[in-house]
Amino acid sequence: MKHIIIGTAGHIDHGKTSLIKLLSGIDCDTHKQEKERGITINLGFSYINLPSGQALSIIDMPGHKDFINTMISGASSIDLVLLVIAADEGIMPQTTEHLNIINALGIKHGIILLSKIDLVDSELIEIAKSEIKDFTKNSILENSAIIGFSSLTGQGKQEIIFELENFTKSFQETKYKDNFRMYIDRFFTVKGHGSVVTGSVLDGKLENGEEVFLIPSNLKKLRVRAIEKHGKPTNSVQKGDRAAINLIGIKQENFYRGMLISKNELTITKLIDVYISSFDLSPKLNLWTDIIFLSGTYQSVGKMHLIDKEKLFAGEEAIAQIHLEKEFAGEINDKFIFRNSSDDLSLGGGFIIDNQALHHKRRNIELSERLRNIANKLMQGNELESAILQILEKEPRPFSIEEISKKTLSSIDELFLKISENSQNICIYNNKILIYSRFDKIFQEKIIQALKDYHSTNYILDTGLQNLEILGKLKLGKSNLAKDYLNYLLEKLKNNSLLDKFENTWILKNHKANIDKKTQNELNWIENEFLNCKEEKPVLQDIEENASQENISNKKFKLYLNYFVYKNILTVFNGEYMHTEIFVNAKNKLLNHLLSKENGIYIPEYKELITGTKKFRGLISDILENQRLIKFIKDKNNESVLIITEMGKIELKNQ
Repeated sequence: MKHIIIGTAGHIDHGKTSLIKLLSGIDCDTHKQEKERGITINLGFSYINLPSGQALSIIDMPGHKDFINTMISGASSIDLVLLVIAADEGIMPQTTEHLNIINALGIKHGIILLSKIDLVDSELIEIAKSEIKDFTKNSILENSAIIGFSSLTGQGKQEIIFELENFTKSFQETKYKDNFRMYIDRFFTVKGHGSVVTGSVLDGKLENGEEVFLIPSNLKKLRVRAIEKHGKPTNSVQKGDRAAINLIGIKQENFYRGMLISKNELTITKLIDVYISSFDLSPKLNLWTDIIFLSGTYQSVGKMHLIDKEKLFAGEEAIAQIHLEKEFAGEINDKFIFRNSSDDLSLGGGFIIDNQALHHKRRNIELSERLRNIANKLMQGNELESAILQILEKEPRPFSIEEISKKTLSSIDELFLKISENSQNICIYNNKILIYSRFDKIFQEKIIQALKDYHSTNYILDTGLQNLEILGKLKLGKSNLAKDYLNYLLEKLKNNSLLDKFENTWILKNHKANIDKKTQNELNWIENEFLNCKEEKPVLQDIEENASQENISNKKFKLYLNYFVYKNILTVFNGEYMHTEIFVNAKNKLLNHLLSKENGIYIPEYKELITGTKKFRGLISDILENQRLIKFIKDKNNESVLIITEMGKIELKNQ
C-alpha cells in the first residue's frame, strides 16, 4: 500500500468540497464528526478507498486564506493536486494565485477538474478546456488531464477515479528520512483520551509508544498513546499519511499554531537563507521587503533581504535571507510561500537553503555563488550533499564523518553514496574526515605561509616546524581529530611537492640553510664567547651586550642561540646556556669518577672534582640530573650524596 496525499485547490465556490463529497462520501464542512469519532481526522480532511484497494488521503482547501495555510501545512507531503475550475465561471484571480502556489510548493503531479458541467452546454465546456490549456502552459499542470464532472449528477466521477488509479500505479514513493516530522494543523481534547493532534506527515515514520518532541517548546518528550489514519487505529504512520496522534504530556495551553512534533530535537532559528521566485504578477521587490512568511502551519512577519540582486521583478528568482519575528524549526529544502505585509497578496515562494544561517552583514560574490551552488544541488535532488555543505561551510575546521552523520540524521554509507565523487566543495580524508574545500585550501596556504615566515626568520636553520607548532598556527586545538587532519594535510602537501620532511620537522620543498661569510663570522665570535667562559657559568646578558657592540642585533643573537642548540654546540637548561664541549668534558669526568664510587660522593668531593665557580658546578649538576644521568640521595645523617644512575652507566658505555 502506497502512502499518498492529494489536495484540492481552486477559487472559492468552484466545487472543491462537493468534489470531495462526491469521491469520498464525506462532507468536509461539518464539525459534528470530530466529536462523534474521537481522534478521527476531520474538517477539511478525508480519504478515498479506490477500487484497487489503494487508500488516498485528501486535504480540502476551503477558502482563500485557509487554502494558503492548509496547503502549506501539507506542502511536503501532497503528492497530487486536484485543481478545480468551475465551467460556468472559468479561470478566476484566485485560480491564478493557487496555481502559482502549487508551482512554488513543488507539487509535481496534478489533475484539472472542470466542475459544474451540468450548468453549461458542450460548446462552453470545450471553450473552458481550451482556456485551461493556455492557462496552465509552463506550469506543472501543463500536460495534466482535464476532466469535467458534476457533483449533482455524478457525471465524470468514474473518469476521475480511473485517473487516480493510473496515478497511484505509476507513483514512486521517495525514501523518507529517519526523523519523523509533522506540523500540527489541529489540536483538540477528547474525553477519555486526552490531547490529540492532526497533520500531514512531512517525513519519517512514527509508531505507537514512541516519544516525540513538541517544537518549539521546553516540554519533555511526549509519549504516543494511539495513532489513527483514515478514521481507524493503526500501529504506525509515515511520510505521505494524514495522521491523528493521541499524545501524553501536552495540554491545550502548551500549543500554538505553527508548532510541530518530531522524534529528534530540531534547530530553532529566526534567520534562514532561501531560494525565492516571485509570481508573474507580483510587484517589484526592493533590497529589503516586509513580508509574511508561511511554511507548514508556521506563519510569521519577517524581513526579506536580497543577497544576489538589488531588486526582484515579477517572474524572477533570487537568493535571499529572511529575518523572522517568531522562532522557526524548518529544515533544509522545506517549501514556503511569502505574502505582502498586508496579507492580501501572495508574492512568491521558495525553499530553505540554510536553516542555521549566519547573519550576512555584507553581500559579496563569494556568498552569492556559494548559496546559489547549494540551491542548485537542492533543485537537482541532492539534498544530503547540500546539508553537508551547510554544516561544513559554517566552521573553518575538520569534521569527523560520525559528527556529520549525526547532524544530518544519515548513515555513514548513505553519506558517501550521496557526496559527489567530483565535488569541488568537499574534501574527504581517508573516509574519516570532511572539510569544506575553501577552508582546506586556506589551511594549506596557512601552513605554507607559516613555513615561509619561519624559514625567513630562521634562515640559518635546516629545520622547520614540528606538527604541534603547525597545529598552533592553524588554531585548530589539540584534539585527535585536528591532529589526524593535519597529518593528512601535510602528507597531501608533501605529495604535491610543496613540503618535505627534515628530521622531525616540516620544511618547504628544497629549503636549505643560508649562512653567508658575515653570518659565519658572527657565529664564530659568539661561540668563542661561550668557550672563553671555561669554568664559569656563562652570563647570557653579558654576552648579548658584547654582541650588540659587535653590531649583532638582539634578534640575530636569539637566532644564533637557536642555531647553536640545534647543532648541539650549546647545551641549554632552564634558560641557561653552556658550550657543549665544556659540558661534555665535565660530564665524562664526573660520570667516570662516579662509576668507580659505588656509594657515591659527597659535595666536597664533587667540588674538588669539578673545579670552577659554584654557579658553574650547579649548572653542570642540574643538567645531568635533568638528563637522569646522576641523582642526589640522603645518607643516614641526612647528608647529600651524589651517585650515578643506570642511565648514566649506559651513557658511558655508549660513548
